[in-house]
Amino acid sequence: MATTHIGLYGPFGWGNLGDAAIQEAMLHNVRRRIEDVRFTGISLNPVNTRAIHGIDAVPILRSWVEPDKAPEGVGVSVGERGSDGVDGVKAEAAADSAANATTRPDEDAPSTSWKDLAPVLLLRRLLRPAIEALRELRFHARNTAFLRQLDLLVISGGGQISDDWGGPWDHPWSMFMWTLMARSVGTPVAVVSVGAGPIDAPLSRRFFFAALRLASWRSVRDVQSLHFLRDAGCSLPVEVYPDLAFSHPLPASTTTGNNEVVGVVTGMSPMSWQHPTPGVWPDQNAALYDQHIATLAQFTVSLMDAGDRVVLFSNQIRNDRFAFDDLLTRLGERDAFEAEPTRDLQHLLKQIASTDVVVTSRLHGVILSFLQARPVIALSYESKIDAVLEQFGQNGARLSIDAVSAEGLAEHHASLVDDIEATRAHIATVAASHRARLDEQYDRLFGQAGVMQ
Repeated sequence: MATTHIGLYGPFGWGNLGDAAIQEAMLHNVRRRIEDVRFTGISLNPVNTRAIHGIDAVPILRSWVEPDKAPEGVGVSVGERGSDGVDGVKAEAAADSAANATTRPDEDAPSTSWKDLAPVLLLRRLLRPAIEALRELRFHARNTAFLRQLDLLVISGGGQISDDWGGPWDHPWSMFMWTLMARSVGTPVAVVSVGAGPIDAPLSRRFFFAALRLASWRSVRDVQSLHFLRDAGCSLPVEVYPDLAFSHPLPASTTTGNNEVVGVVTGMSPMSWQHPTPGVWPDQNAALYDQHIATLAQFTVSLMDAGDRVVLFSNQIRNDRFAFDDLLTRLGERDAFEAEPTRDLQHLLKQIASTDVVVTSRLHGVILSFLQARPVIALSYESKIDAVLEQFGQNGARLSIDAVSAEGLAEHHASLVDDIEATRAHIATVAASHRARLDEQYDRLFGQAGVMQ
């Protein structure tokens, strides 16, 4: 039997460990059902995807990272593995990145040099749009050749039907184009347990709906996403299955690490909400950010003063490092907390397992805590978080991130701790039900009688 080749598409690869959990869950569960399978990631950061998931990867975008803006440890070199069109896509992206990184003539050079180069620079400026269009066409041609080698393209989880970052010509256009290219060469597309909304631009909606029409399988991760699509005018058949992270392999142990004679161990996952640095959060408001960190710091100090311990960790190890460091600075030198920067997904799961209760704002901070039967206090900023809390009957654990106070956090924390064992048992039951539902979806897609077999 020939090897099954599956592409995993998504805007992942920049430190969001929820995205990492989704892709690991997909890899694990497909491998359980298809013995001889090969994966290629299609991501924003192929270098990270290859390193984290151990699969080949190609870039979603032609110039996937500008070399002078790459995070430490990330480059534009292509991987050593790959065949059947994968190397071509990677090489194309690397060449374009290098071309984009070409420096301008030295402005401090002798005055005669710029006079000699002026006509050349003018010609390059005039021709640049045409050159860029040709490069884009060549990139799409190579992508199409690569997609022809796939048995299936999976748009796997996450909040993919949203234009929060970059507007219609960013992710919405990219998702449509990759779907269109796949279908143009006969490769089926499955949209699996994605989140939907918000969509601000009408053009984004057109791109997303066109991509959904081209898909052979469509599922969203919650009823709220389905309602959003229906209200936006999408009448296509769409299934509802839980977030794929609920099907991540369970850690070896989910028992609490609180074996000392101490109070409650509370996990604290600060988020860089409204951070003033562009690109860290969609909106920037320094005053709101500072107030948010101050509130978390005041609440954390109150826990430690009461004899409890606090474990700081991050779900987004790139962008949320700002909040992590700023909260750490406010807490100063104290003995009652642990603040080891989260390294990767497995480290995050261990950090959550060492707690009794988790305070988080990230969707997958909630999900990965529920996966290990940890009650949460969710500082919610979007309906997707409320949707998961509702699934688990934990609506009372929600606080609005823009109106939370240290006193309100303390009250919710005390209430949660009073009934912690019953809450954990209930969360474990619902999480097991979610895993069973996701097993059903994997079987429908990849089992012996699955629609993708």
